[in-house]
Amino acid sequence: MKSIFKNIPKKLMKIGGLRVLGSSQVIRGTWAASRVTSNTLRDSSYVRLTLLRSSYTPDGTIVDKETCSYVCLHHILVAEVSSSSSDGIHEASRELLAYVSACNTQGDATQESVWYSELRAPEFVHINTIQCVVGRIKVGKRWGIIDTSLNCARTTFVGPEDIDLEANDS
Repeated sequence: MKSIFKNIPKKLMKIGGLRVLGSSQVIRGTWAASRVTSNTLRDSSYVRLTLLRSSYTPDGTIVDKETCSYVCLHHILVAEVSSSSSDGIHEASRELLAYVSACNTQGDATQESVWYSELRAPEFVHINTIQCVVGRIKVGKRWGIIDTSLNCARTTFVGPEDIDLEANDS
């Protein structure tokens, strides 16, 4: 771990936003979105990540599984990362990092209803893990994720047994 941290710079540059390749979507962190608009319902800071999670099978084999997560993007950061090759030559590369807080969810909102009411602790991920901007809608004290990343949208009707109507604070 020490070898990783010694190559990460002490100062990182923030950038305002990025455009998703092949799309008109612009991703902005909450920091940049607050400077662009006061409308928090259209902030484009909630995104879908695809991560590779490793787990062990009962026989000790490592299995990698691709999972999706929904996160609030706080900052997009540029890091100048240096590395050393075996021949002692130092090279620098520019990496884009995302500082995010994951929504406390499980599931894929393109397949089923996905809800959250709190965010997890912030962490850094590589910008390449971001797939697209997602929407969200507040119902009571929870937020529902609206993920149209499959270029299709479908309506899912959720019955009263799935929603705590007493939690509706509007």
